[in-house]
Amino acid sequence: MILNSREALVQMSVLFYEEFGRKALPIISKTWYELGQSTSARLSGNPSGADFKSVATNFYKRGQENASRTNTEPPEIEELTDSTLHYSHVQDQCPLGLKNRDLCEAIMCVDKGQIEAAIGNSVELKIIQSAAVGDGCCEIVVRKI
Repeated sequence: MILNSREALVQMSVLFYEEFGRKALPIISKTWYELGQSTSARLSGNPSGADFKSVATNFYKRGQENASRTNTEPPEIEELTDSTLHYSHVQDQCPLGLKNRDLCEAIMCVDKGQIEAAIGNSVELKIIQSAAVGDGCCEIVVRKI
């Protein structure tokens, strides 16, 4: 049973990928990226943009709130500077139910879009480890470019 629009988009992304394979990834990535851009205000609190560290801190706090709400392990900050957020989140399985790194990377474009729109600058988002492929955690580095 689908409980919200985010779950619906995850399911649609998975089904689209299963039907069309890697050819679907650019479309899935673009859709999630644009969703992130449209929801950036929650991170910056400032319509004209905010500094990277403030946005990264708000992003991290949101992860902690989600963990508290779902009774799961909260994310841990490995590094937080004016241009880098490196965090890890211990998870036995992907919270979105993904079992594929390609889909993980495509769907994580939502965070890239959200952070870029909030700071008004480009970022690089690199997935080091992914629970979607059984790594036991999600480890992600976001760097302002």
